[in-house]
Amino acid sequence: PTMKLNPEFCLRILCLFRFLNPKAEIRIAAGRELHLRDMEVLALYPGNSLFLDGYLNTKGEQTLKTLQMIKDAGFKIRSNHSIDEILNNNFSDSSQNKYQNSSKIILKNLTDLRPHILK
Repeated sequence: PTMKLNPEFCLRILCLFRFLNPKAEIRIAAGRELHLRDMEVLALYPGNSLFLDGYLNTKGEQTLKTLQMIKDAGFKIRSNHSIDEILNNNFSDSSQNKYQNSSKIILKNLTDLRPHILK
């Protein structure tokens, strides 16, 4: 039998894995938006890193929305630019707002998956 995953259970899995494997590299990636929902920000505590972009076959959350979540939670990013600089310089970029209010999983199209072939 399969178990229905809810946000609390998914977060418990992440925390238990961190507790049992304190030196492990835990990357929060595809599926976090779907499975963690409103508790997504809490995954930053047991996780070491977070995928912003480049999921294998789905578009994922809006990058700037994710960066704002990281900043609001009090975390810092490793980058040549500060998180404030990135947010302030890119917040008006219309391509970033394309999927902002979408709660559905959006699959990549052929152009997204193979941009070098279609040129």
